[in-house]
Amino acid sequence: MSTRRLRYPAQRLDFTCGASALMYAVARLVPTAGTGLQEEIGIWREANTVYMGAGHPGCGPYGLALAARRRGLQASVLRNTDAVFLAATVRLPAHRAIMASEHARMRHAALQAGVRDAHADIDRWRMSDRIARGEQPIVLVSLARLTGEHAPHWVLVDAITPDTVRFIDPWNDTGGPTARRREVAHGEFARIARFGRIGERALVSVGAGRSSTS
Repeated sequence: MSTRRLRYPAQRLDFTCGASALMYAVARLVPTAGTGLQEEIGIWREANTVYMGAGHPGCGPYGLALAARRRGLQASVLRNTDAVFLAATVRLPAHRAIMASEHARMRHAALQAGVRDAHADIDRWRMSDRIARGEQPIVLVSLARLTGEHAPHWVLVDAITPDTVRFIDPWNDTGGPTARRREVAHGEFARIARFGRIGERALVSVGAGRSSTS
């Protein structure tokens, strides 16, 4: 097991899992990239969804992809729905309208910046293809089956074996200072890599080369 993979700092705030996962991805592609608190909060400020649920908003797929482009990397977004990201989990119509406006703005900015956008299911073969190309897949999961908390969460997938998915989890529920490396069976990952009643799936792939659309 690579030691470097375990030296990334755990997310420092409850709502910066996406920012942290992107930091890890960038650090793998750009060795001089920082992983400090300022970078973590900076990415979060660029990429947050204005999610109208409880607490601070997390990051959305188009915001993360746009943040990657601003750091000189290629990025693509793959989702299994064209619905407004996480809006189905918000009760009030006025709040959903705000989220829809920000979703549209962020997606437009991402596409203008060269982010590739596609709709398809997210499975181990698509993740494996991206890893084989040297890309870094950041995947939306639900914390429910990991920690018991019903909340959306981002992780960085770093290996696909014949039986398992290995990923770096920014949230260290042991209180440790570094991100955790987890490994789960393919069937279990398929269950955790979805969120909400509509089963939203999302993947942001970051790479130094040409981004994939399939």
